[in-house]
Amino acid sequence: MSLKGYLNRKITTKLEKRLIFTVCLLSLVVLVLFVVTLTKGSDICETPGCIQSTLQLLETIDTTKNPCEDFYNYTCGTFLKNSIITGRDQALHDQMKLTDQQLKNIVLGDYDESNLTKTVVWQRKFYRSCINKTKINQENEKAVLNILEEVIGGWPLIKSYWVADQFEWHKAVVNAREAGVFYEFFLKVQPYSFDDRTVLWIYPPRYPPDVQYVDYFMWEKENLKPMEEIANYMNPNSVTIASEFAQTFEFARALNETIYRHYYSDNKTDRMYMSIKDIKHPYIRLDWLNFLKNITRLPLTGNEIVAFDVYDYLKDFYYVLLRTQKRYIANYIGWGLVLKYIHYLPDKFRATYLEMKKVVKVEDFDRKNICYIHATKIFQYIAETEYLRRYTTPKKIKYVKEMLSDIKQELRNTILQTEWIEPNSKRVTFEFIKNMTEAIGWTEDVLDTKKFDKTMHYDKVKFTSDNAIEMRRIIEKNKLDSSFERLYRNISNEEERMREPKVVVNAYFAIETLYLPTPLLQGIIFDEDRPAYINYGALGSIIGHEYTHGIVSYLRNNGETYFTKNETLDRFHNDSICIMQDYNNFEYLRDEFSKNGTQTFEENVADYLGVILAYRAYQNWVSRHGSEKLLPSINLTQNQMFWVAASSYMCHEPRMSKEHVNPSISVHGAPSFRVMGRLMSSKDFARDYGCALGSKMNPKEKCILYA
Repeated sequence: MSLKGYLNRKITTKLEKRLIFTVCLLSLVVLVLFVVTLTKGSDICETPGCIQSTLQLLETIDTTKNPCEDFYNYTCGTFLKNSIITGRDQALHDQMKLTDQQLKNIVLGDYDESNLTKTVVWQRKFYRSCINKTKINQENEKAVLNILEEVIGGWPLIKSYWVADQFEWHKAVVNAREAGVFYEFFLKVQPYSFDDRTVLWIYPPRYPPDVQYVDYFMWEKENLKPMEEIANYMNPNSVTIASEFAQTFEFARALNETIYRHYYSDNKTDRMYMSIKDIKHPYIRLDWLNFLKNITRLPLTGNEIVAFDVYDYLKDFYYVLLRTQKRYIANYIGWGLVLKYIHYLPDKFRATYLEMKKVVKVEDFDRKNICYIHATKIFQYIAETEYLRRYTTPKKIKYVKEMLSDIKQELRNTILQTEWIEPNSKRVTFEFIKNMTEAIGWTEDVLDTKKFDKTMHYDKVKFTSDNAIEMRRIIEKNKLDSSFERLYRNISNEEERMREPKVVVNAYFAIETLYLPTPLLQGIIFDEDRPAYINYGALGSIIGHEYTHGIVSYLRNNGETYFTKNETLDRFHNDSICIMQDYNNFEYLRDEFSKNGTQTFEENVADYLGVILAYRAYQNWVSRHGSEKLLPSINLTQNQMFWVAASSYMCHEPRMSKEHVNPSISVHGAPSFRVMGRLMSSKDFARDYGCALGSKMNPKEKCILYA
């Protein structure tokens, strides 16, 4: 068979596999509907939510396996067998894909904009302008030339007359900042929080590992020809482009070596903290107060503290400047700016740029794809907040609040009944639990349009043009203004991070708050229209996991307060050793995951306690609301379904993952252990599945850390 025929056969085989899987799935749907028809009026749930849950679970579980011997393959066996056919590396794949599609529709969808917020309208307008080839061909090359004129007085290598006397590198940096374009060519300045205060941090451009690469801004010798071609598009009459690029390349290389030395030298000067007015450097003699005023656009007095991390770097930078003509420094800036806007230029620019890329997927380079990425990165958190408002419904919030209350109460009960925690430590822990808050979807400041616009400074934005380049400049300038105002807000790095909405299928515990992003509250994790045993099993165990993280983190950071007696700490250490031993001795660990029980300890503790809290909370729910109907086509009790739901979202086939898990740094244990390890220590699980004492899932010796 020819190579072409072989490749075609491989593709056909793959298509055949997908077709077979689709046919099987459709058959499954028909079967479930048939069962529902036969069982009408019985104790079988017939609602759309129950049917959907059944279909989701039948895609993962393999009831031919023995749940008392291998609950991971019982829960995930069908998923693992079909992962290569379906192209899904984890059970949450569809949920993440759905989130991406929902988010994309906010920016790209063709619908009436009259009910959208002004910021979403801006974002959509930017995207349309970014892909409008007529406007691109008519306006954007001129727009980039205007930027070059504003920042460096024009690009020397394409300008017939360029005045070197009017150029200073630091003035060009300020010009770029004022113009709302990239300006961190030689220095980075940003707010930096530590010890409950925020200062300005001044350090070299690029932070490891980026600094290891000489090709920053694509400065590699093999790229010089296409770089010259791009410059030539802007001025075909220039005869010095090649020679100027060659000289500028030498400056770029020397600058990169200087930056590299700063980060990897063993003899560099330590970071210095001082007031702005006290900054003095023997080589680079700047008016630092004026420079930083212009960069931050803040009314600085000179008394503000800076973290000065450039003392040695500036000396080396000075000598690089000394042996370089100003025009080559300007050329370096000019090329960087052109590269930043290359995707806004006509197709010939982008085609030549593509030649410079070593490895690139053509579909990733598609203008529509690039413009969508830019729309979401530049207009930060706008589509995300619209997503949160659109999909965080009052019904969903009400349901989740009840779950949170139930699980938090079980957390209190568990702490109260755990003998190794002495009374005063329990009191401190109860106070911590009392202060814990929850953000369903995300914080109210994000869900409130006016508050969000004010927080992100979008209330100050005024556009004078619908050109994509001009819109980007205004937004970037505004984002920098907002960032530097952190100097006066004086909030921690973590607080700043959690102000920014996350549209991800994950939960967070930070600053005494449990964050449950909206994308988590759908799919196989949660649906307000399905049985509680599914919701408490999946979302409930995640909530319990994160609450445990909060307690363990508090324990770790406030040990002296938490443990008022040494024997409390000793008991905790003695009782928790079994979790590490369980992990280290677990026989199903794959090479793709960490094999170090100490490294995964906190995650394993959260898994162990999290599912216990959720199970007890569900039993409490049943005592209030009564027992629920069963799912069709799945011959399992409500409690058995709880354990399946608490495990099926962890199904994972690492061989299908695009990003390989690094076992040496992973803090999560292997999915097989995350499912089985915690349940092997649960008497409730063993009872619900009737597992004989001494079976794999019901060992005689159990690891019980909390009561």
